[in-house]
Amino acid sequence: MHSCTSVTVWLNELNVKGSFAYGVDEYEGRKRRTLQIAINLMQKGKVDLSPLITHRFPLENYQEALRTVIYKGKGPVIKAVFEP
Repeated sequence: MHSCTSVTVWLNELNVKGSFAYGVDEYEGRKRRTLQIAINLMQKGKVDLSPLITHRFPLENYQEALRTVIYKGKGPVIKAVFEP
């Protein structure tokens, strides 16, 4: 597991926002935190996360990909990926 320090945040020019809110619901016969339910559903492949990929780039266009992510030049960027 990777750690996140203030240096990581600074170097990557990240904005960190916290939230202290969660729910509890019954899932698979047990009461569980809703975040854990969401993580379990993603791990089991029961949630289609592909709509979160907003931009796809061939590896040779890495400079364009980085510009897009950094400057958001091609509209809202949620997730950019490289494809072979």
